[in-house]
Amino acid sequence: MNYPFLASCDEALYNHLSEELAQQADEIVRPISHFFDAQGLPCPMPLLKAKVSLRLVASGQSLYLLASDQNSQTDIIAFCKKNELMAHSWVSQWAGKSCHHFIINKP
Repeated sequence: MNYPFLASCDEALYNHLSEELAQQADEIVRPISHFFDAQGLPCPMPLLKAKVSLRLVASGQSLYLLASDQNSQTDIIAFCKKNELMAHSWVSQWAGKSCHHFIINKP
């Protein structure tokens, strides 16, 4: 499957994320239009980047956010609940590190 929103990723990351998205296909309810890689950014930056990136996402589409900070999971899910956004999250291992994946659906 082709993921144009991942065009900015290097080949190894693109391949990893493509596999992850294929495994989560049943959970993805809206088209993903934007991607932000917040790996390496400390808390609260992944949440702040999610908020900014969501401004670019049209209604009925989704943002795919990748983060390495484990606190981002709590922050982003709480933000989504507070703002009545549906989010799907999971954790994977890549390059010896935990990757926190978020697909945030904009109503």
